[in-house]
Amino acid sequence: MLHRKFSSSVMFSPAAMRAALASAEPPDADGWVRVTVRVEAVKHAPVQLLRLGAEAEVLASTEIRQAVADAAAALARLYRVP
Repeated sequence: MLHRKFSSSVMFSPAAMRAALASAEPPDADGWVRVTVRVEAVKHAPVQLLRLGAEAEVLASTEIRQAVADAAAALARLYRVP
């Protein structure tokens, strides 16, 4: 669950909102919703998607999932408690 300690007001363009709503699938049994998120480039995906922490999982593409996994592994190594 996301902790709503801080909030942000975000405005989406009509095109971005239509794309998000159009790509949303019905929630699964646990309430997760699959959507399509466009990223500028694979190299930008980890920064953009890891902002969501464990509240989001990249399912596709394989290339973006691997990039996010590599970045998460690097963070885990960096923050490993000795």
